[in-house]
Amino acid sequence: MKKFFSNFLKELKELSWVNFLALFIAGIINSVGVTMFLQPVSLYDSGISGTSMFLDQITPEFLTLSLFLVLLNVPIFIFGFKKQGACFTVYSLFTVIIYSLSAWLITDVLPIDVSTSSPVAGNDLLLCAMFGGILSGIGSGLAVRFGGAMDGIESLGVRFGGAMDGIEVFAVIFSKKLGITVGTFVMSYNLILYIICGIVVQSWTLPLYSIITYLCGLKTVDFIVYGIDKNKAAMI
Repeated sequence: MKKFFSNFLKELKELSWVNFLALFIAGIINSVGVTMFLQPVSLYDSGISGTSMFLDQITPEFLTLSLFLVLLNVPIFIFGFKKQGACFTVYSLFTVIIYSLSAWLITDVLPIDVSTSSPVAGNDLLLCAMFGGILSGIGSGLAVRFGGAMDGIESLGVRFGGAMDGIEVFAVIFSKKLGITVGTFVMSYNLILYIICGIVVQSWTLPLYSIITYLCGLKTVDFIVYGIDKNKAAMI
């Protein structure tokens, strides 16, 4: 136990205010993409964020998106603490809290009407899907780049230091046990989520547009993490 706390404190000393600043910005950008483009027209983000949006739609009004983001993400990050380390957990929890707080401010405090349509793109589903996905991808990409040490989680072929969404933690923990890649686990989760959404809302239009959101977000994360040149070299 003494060794555990010693290692824990040692890891915490590696935390950087620069990373916290970048993650603060990442959380805000992600919340803008979700609350101002996706949620107003009932499109779904990916992972736990998309699950939270879906639950927000089908549950009583007092159970909000911000509340579900915290209730679903925080336990997952704590669950993955031993595997991911102190820095990853602290950075990820901070990012989710900023994301949730920003979403609450936009939907319930600031004088911005996001109840029936996007204040920027109106009811244009394609524009909302694309720009919501891009902004969400920017936020997630920044969380990846500034999430701490490079010994974080491995997702979509890269070593991540932090995460915006708890599903990535589940992916790392269970993908090897299931004999699939982390990327396949995340993609499978999202496809199942969109199918459930389509069955419950009895319409496939919104889930199909949500797939566009997911793909736009995925390519944006790749761009933020890798840049334009994705070539890699390995020296043996």
